[in-house]
Amino acid sequence: MNFRPPPAPLAASVAGDAPTPVWTRKAGRRLAGKVEVQGNTLYAGGLDRKVYAIDLASGDERWSARQSGMIVGGVLLVGDTLFVATSRPDGHVMALETAKGKRIWRASADPVAAPLAMIEGVLVVQTQRGEVLALNPHNGKPRWRRRVGTARGPAVPAGPGALLVSTTDSLFRLSLTDGSVTHRAVSPGAVLDAWLPYNGALVAGTSDSQVVAIQPQDLRAAWSLTVDAPVLGRPAALGDTMFLVTR
Repeated sequence: MNFRPPPAPLAASVAGDAPTPVWTRKAGRRLAGKVEVQGNTLYAGGLDRKVYAIDLASGDERWSARQSGMIVGGVLLVGDTLFVATSRPDGHVMALETAKGKRIWRASADPVAAPLAMIEGVLVVQTQRGEVLALNPHNGKPRWRRRVGTARGPAVPAGPGALLVSTTDSLFRLSLTDGSVTHRAVSPGAVLDAWLPYNGALVAGTSDSQVVAIQPQDLRAAWSLTVDAPVLGRPAALGDTMFLVTR
C-alpha cells in the first residue's frame, strides 16, 4: 500500500501494541456488502442467502434467516428493522425484525442491482433492469417507479425532497414525491459506491481515476481531481482532509 504523501513514522511508544483477534466467526461463504452494528450486535448478509445476527462480545450467532435469493448490497438497518434485497433467482425486498430475524413483509421486484437506501422515509430500490422503485418501508407497497438505467452504488439524498441516482453514463436527480426527473447530467465516470456529502457538495470516486464533486441541487460540477488509478470505494473525510483508496 502506498500513501501519498507518506506519513511520518510513529515511535513504538506512541503506536502501541498491534491489535490481536478477539474471536473469529464464519458467516456463510462470504459477506454480500455492507454490515450494520446496533448495540452489541452485528448484522450482515451472506452469499449463502442468509442474514446473520452476530454477538460482538463473543462472536456467537444470535440468529440467521435464509432468504429466497442471493443477497445484494448487504443489509440496511433503520430503527429495529433490517431491510434486505435479493437478485437471482428472484428479486425481492424484505423487512426483518432485528430481535429474531422474523419477516415483517416481502415485496417482489426485478433482481436488485445496488444497495438499498432510506431517504426521508422512502425505501429506494435500484434494479438490474434500470428501474428505481420507491417503497413504503412499513409494508413494502410501491409508491412510484422510474426507469433511468442500471446503477451500482446506492441512491443518496440530493437536497430536500430529492435523491441522486448514478448510472453508468448519467446522473439523475429524482423527486421523492413522484420519481420525476428534476435534473440530469452526464456522469463524470462510473461511480461504483455511495456519494459522500461534504461541505454542501456530493463527492465520489470514479472508475476513470477521478475524484469529483457536484452540487446536489442542480448536479453541476464543483471540482474534479485526477488520481493514479480507479477509485472503487467511497471517499472518507475528516475535517478539511479527504482520504481515498485507489485500485
